Amino acid sequence: MKVAHAPGELAGGERAVAIGTFDGVHLGHRRVLEAVRSAGTPATVVTFWPHPRLVLGNRVELLSTLERRLELLDEVGVDETLVVELWQRLRDERAFSSEDELIAQIADDVDETRRARRPV
Repeated sequence: MKVAHAPGELAGGERAVAIGTFDGVHLGHRRVLEAVRSAGTPATVVTFWPHPRLVLGNRVELLSTLERRLELLDEVGVDETLVVELWQRLRDERAFSSEDELIAQIADDVDETRRARRPV
């Protein structure tokens, strides 16, 4: 499985994407990942480190380390994972008022990279 830390590190082209923390990669996560894998395009996960709620000042009990999460995603057949490093992102960009706003901005970044790399 390819692990990227910026959208530009991913190859251009169509892909099926699941966005989430995927802490523990439990049965519900596996169902979502099955759907992504069955789409017929590269199965891509966008995940976060640290957990978005930690960045927003909340306490979170994590089930797995980032390294273990990546191992689990690889084991279920994900083709590529984009790890969004939230502390770096917050230093580089504006502060986000909610998890939804942060996720929407990251989804826009991934889509912008896909559009920029689409063959003409």
